[in-house]
Amino acid sequence: MNIKNITILTGAGLSNMVGLPMTSGFQAVMENNNFIDIVLLLKDYLQNDFNDIEKVMSMLDDSIDENNKTFQKFILETGKSLGVTTFANQQIQIGPIVVRKYREFKSEASNYLLYLKDSIYNELKQPDIDNAKILYENILLHIKTMFKESSISIFTTNYDLSFEKIWIRNNDLLEKININKIVDYGFQPKNGVFVFEPIINADNGKDLKYYKLHGSLDWFYDADYGCTKSGTPATPSTPDAMPILYPGFKGRPQKEPFIKLHDILFDSLKKTDVLIVLGFAFRDPYINELIKHSKSINMKYKMLYFNPIALSNLPTESGLHEFRQDFNTDLIYVNEKIEAKEMPFGEWLEKI
Repeated sequence: MNIKNITILTGAGLSNMVGLPMTSGFQAVMENNNFIDIVLLLKDYLQNDFNDIEKVMSMLDDSIDENNKTFQKFILETGKSLGVTTFANQQIQIGPIVVRKYREFKSEASNYLLYLKDSIYNELKQPDIDNAKILYENILLHIKTMFKESSISIFTTNYDLSFEKIWIRNNDLLEKININKIVDYGFQPKNGVFVFEPIINADNGKDLKYYKLHGSLDWFYDADYGCTKSGTPATPSTPDAMPILYPGFKGRPQKEPFIKLHDILFDSLKKTDVLIVLGFAFRDPYINELIKHSKSINMKYKMLYFNPIALSNLPTESGLHEFRQDFNTDLIYVNEKIEAKEMPFGEWLEKI
């Protein structure tokens, strides 16, 4: 097979290899006694999903959203959490006490959400850059050794800066890997500001693109330019205004830059020869939808998926169960964890 275009999809499992927590690794942060009432309510509602900080934050967003009725109904029905105990025939009695208590809850939920976002910034600021260099250098070098003229597009749902920091400290690394001197992050300089304005150029075999589907620690909203990139993480005074987190399980994105980023992913999949998946669980229904649709258009491409979890033990919500039918023999499932070592793909690149 003549491999010209390679798409790589990465998730929290890869960032975990450079010392950063998974979405289930924020337990100590979430169990804050200052927010004990909200924590207990969320645990009651989310059950085991309370271990996933993305789902907790998403539910907090929903509880604040005036248009979301599902969680609001649960909150009102859970009388003990609001200090209200009487409901008639399961009909919610929204009296003055309930309204006041619910407003108090929304205020506290907003504070808890800001606390969690602030904690995420602090937790993700310190990746192991030396290990990240070894990991990404070997991944890219192995691919470019096997497929010298290939163009590589990396899409990630991670929002740390471990990948970006590699090139700052290792200026000669891109040349060593036979890639142009610049990585395309989808941002262009405009009046001294890096603004999200992706330019889809014709691939020349030495391109490296890196797109962050769920946002980044160094993205900021600007009133004039929209989404901008600073290149360095900074804990904001109002983290709620930062586009660093778009929980994929909420479905199709509704605002920029996330709409455009997912469009770029779909365009990449429609022309790719192979999709390499690393540390990604396929819990994002919209990304799953894009992969499924792209395969019906671009029937030639293969998926190479590395996962230390046995195929039979994958969670039911994983999109891979459906992909097994869509890709059939074009899906290569490697029941191994990718390692930060030379030739990290072993002999599997030869099988595509």
